[in-house]
Amino acid sequence: MQMEEPTTSSAGGLPVTFKTLLSLVAEEFPKAGIRYMLIGGFAVSHHGVSRNTLDMDFLVVHVTGGVE
Repeated sequence: MQMEEPTTSSAGGLPVTFKTLLSLVAEEFPKAGIRYMLIGGFAVSHHGVSRNTLDMDFLVVHVTGGVE
């Protein structure tokens, strides 16, 4: 039995797959100069540990005053 990829709702209420959402983040965050990394269940799954989750977690770098 093949399971469908979980979906979430976009701001307009349309379903968005996690793959689509991650693709958008990977494309748009760098364009906006946003430094980030994927953390949490999806990151752990990428490294071979199965962890069921229904959300994506990101760590976003916030720089103030030109100092990191």
